[in-house]
Amino acid sequence: MKLFDPWADAPSHRDILHVFGLSRGALELVEAVRRRGAAVVISPILWYHFVSLAMAEVSWLRRVRLCCGFSARRIGLRIGDWKYRLLHQADLVLPNSRAEAAQLQRYFALPADRIRVVPNGVDASWLEGVALPWSERRGVLCVGRIEPRKNQLAVVRAVRDTELQLRLVGRPVPGHERYLERCLAEAKGNVEYLGAYRHRSVELAREFGRARAVVLASWFETPGLAALEGAVSGANVVVTTYGSAWEYFGSYAHYVHPQDVVGLRRALEAAHNTPPDPFLAEKVRCAFSWTRVAEELLQIYASLRSHEHGSVNRAARAA
Repeated sequence: MKLFDPWADAPSHRDILHVFGLSRGALELVEAVRRRGAAVVISPILWYHFVSLAMAEVSWLRRVRLCCGFSARRIGLRIGDWKYRLLHQADLVLPNSRAEAAQLQRYFALPADRIRVVPNGVDASWLEGVALPWSERRGVLCVGRIEPRKNQLAVVRAVRDTELQLRLVGRPVPGHERYLERCLAEAKGNVEYLGAYRHRSVELAREFGRARAVVLASWFETPGLAALEGAVSGANVVVTTYGSAWEYFGSYAHYVHPQDVVGLRRALEAAHNTPPDPFLAEKVRCAFSWTRVAEELLQIYASLRSHEHGSVNRAARAA
């Protein structure tokens, strides 16, 4: 099995194209692959909620466009809906939660037999051996792209006038450099911006290992790799109510509304001052390990290559 190079490889009927995320640019590639008879699998990584869509953008024009598109999708209007076209080209669509699967059926009319839930997976190997004992840990860690959707500004405001030490890791998304500047402008002496660390780096592992709490107060998470990594590293998890985090962490995480700065402050203080239930790390390590997820993906690929799935769908769409 090898990765497909869309610029150099010519797909055949035995190939499988796995698309991660939804982008307009992927539609043309998927349609070309489909014409050659190859199978298509899509992991959409989406979340639709009116408030989430609106607040995750700074530009009012973008907010209006997204909300209009969401409203049209809710009433079943499909004109020019490239996401609908892209998803319906797939033999299988792999949401990472039951909640996301329900949205795919509701907003994109995907039949249940073309949907299979495959959770996010976390590789804990690079985090092993660096976790400090709880008594030696300090502070709150926030890892992710710097942008309005990730809502770091609310986290900065939440720790203001507290004894909590906040460490921010990440680089601004192109076009959102001013958002980072705003976060730093409102930060006090208890906020430290560490810049961007390479994923799986020793430096990032050490930050996870010395944090008492990891926070993702985003406008939506599905559920967010940093939250899973925080859990397996032995930290408490503070995560947004928007998205599918509950299916992963259940009652073992602290849940916050992205706009509720006071509630976020209380959750961060509680997470910082109370050791986590050890079952949280064990649950994530066992139920959502990357090894387990990879094995499930291999089974899906094998079923497609043996034509157990997809051949009927491909024939119907080609007709």
